[in-house]
Amino acid sequence: MTFTPSPTSPPQVIPTNTVRAVALQLPAVSNLPAQGPKGGDIDFEVNMSTVYLMRIKAKKHGSSNDGDGMDHVLFTVNKKNGGKVYSNKETSAKYCIFQGGEPDCNPWPKANGRYVWGSGGPEIVSGDYQVSIRAALKSDPSNESEWSFQITIKLP
Repeated sequence: MTFTPSPTSPPQVIPTNTVRAVALQLPAVSNLPAQGPKGGDIDFEVNMSTVYLMRIKAKKHGSSNDGDGMDHVLFTVNKKNGGKVYSNKETSAKYCIFQGGEPDCNPWPKANGRYVWGSGGPEIVSGDYQVSIRAALKSDPSNESEWSFQITIKLP
């Protein structure tokens, strides 16, 4: 009598590029802010993106174009129940949280296959964050307007 082994399924192999794609999915951001305060000395408008998180249009109240009359925009991100995790001062219109500019903002930075708060910054973890945006006019850089809101980040 001859013994014939029963066929078995080969082990399932997951392609490396599939694993990487899952590991590098963009963080999900919720609790998105309203468009920003109007009136006063500076008008703000936020543009949120899964690719670059956020960009702010800021201009002197009554002006037409992004950046009109502006000196700088300072982004600060704090963990809700902790300290500062990121800060960036932008001096060119198309004010992007992770820098960049025309025509596009820089995407979420990565290090060692993980998203981080800026180049060399701490790893992003799921949770609530407080975002503060301070903008100053060229005519008086010490006179800043501030806009603050909370976002929630969830990693895949």
